[in-house]
Amino acid sequence: MSFLQEILNTGAPISYVILGGFLIATFLFFHRFFYLHRINIDSENFLLGIKNNLRNAQDKRRIEAISICADTHSPIAAVAREILSRYTHSEAAMRHAADGAATTEIPRLQRNASLIAAIGQLSPLLGLFGTVISIMSMFQKLGGGQEGVSLSIQSIATHLRAALITTALGISAGMVIHLYNVILMERCRVIVFSMEKVAAELISFLAEPEDLAQEMNAALLEPSNGGKGESKG
Repeated sequence: MSFLQEILNTGAPISYVILGGFLIATFLFFHRFFYLHRINIDSENFLLGIKNNLRNAQDKRRIEAISICADTHSPIAAVAREILSRYTHSEAAMRHAADGAATTEIPRLQRNASLIAAIGQLSPLLGLFGTVISIMSMFQKLGGGQEGVSLSIQSIATHLRAALITTALGISAGMVIHLYNVILMERCRVIVFSMEKVAAELISFLAEPEDLAQEMNAALLEPSNGGKGESKG
């Protein structure tokens, strides 16, 4: 801890600003990371459960499917709920409802992402600014001293050390925060992909359920098969 405090004091006050921005970005990262982890449900099992409810043509079971979506706190479920609420409409209407729900949910997924990215971009610039300030302070002392008086090598090294510390802190914070942003964007991409997949499969199922078509084909083939059996007898 004393080493870190020494580094911060050497590069102060810019180093404290960089550290403060890094701590804010770290807090936002973990807050968003655990939030995205919580809302990223198993889309395969979720869709299977919805389909099992919809195989029964009764309105009660369809309402139960909508209730399942409402009780599931996830943008994937929100998109499915909007589609199910328009299951009596056309396929185009269901797709429009899915697009509208996605337009609402995606900005929520990306909340604070721009702020984290901005802190990551500003950190190296703040480090560079601290470097410039330290070098300017050193040259001011060199040029403002009395005639015949100059700074010692140790004093010059102190200013250069402060300049290098602020630059190193800024670059290090910027790299870590950039990694934060990449991780969050990847998590968002996975959730958006699941939203699109669930929406496409659910709309296809509601527009032309495969199981219903198979049952109808089997019902139509049964009389003919029975007739053939009787004729053979």
